[in-house]
Amino acid sequence: MAKKALVRNAADAAQVKAAKESEQFLSDERLNDWRAVLSSPEGRRVLWRVLGQCNTNKSVFAVDHGTISYRAGWQDAGHYVLAEINEADPRAFLRMIEEANRIEVNKVEPPETIDDA
Repeated sequence: MAKKALVRNAADAAQVKAAKESEQFLSDERLNDWRAVLSSPEGRRVLWRVLGQCNTNKSVFAVDHGTISYRAGWQDAGHYVLAEINEADPRAFLRMIEEANRIEVNKVEPPETIDDA
């Protein structure tokens, strides 16, 4: 979807100034939305799962082009999410890694089953 032009006349300084202010407001609002999600452990866990589903840090290689395209699409979505996270809070992704590692280290293995046979 094409973006709507914020300025009809680039020579009009008032229109240009208003467009810059509008663009800045939208950018601030977007980043504040991401910061709100990143401020909670639940939000960071959800984003961690999304990045994992997108295979952001894995290769898209496959034998056939269709699979490569499919994987690349998911990966692009993951790259978008990661870029937004890093722009909103450059320390957030490292915090997410630490939290994920802490969960993995503290994960309790299910007890082994005893066969009666």
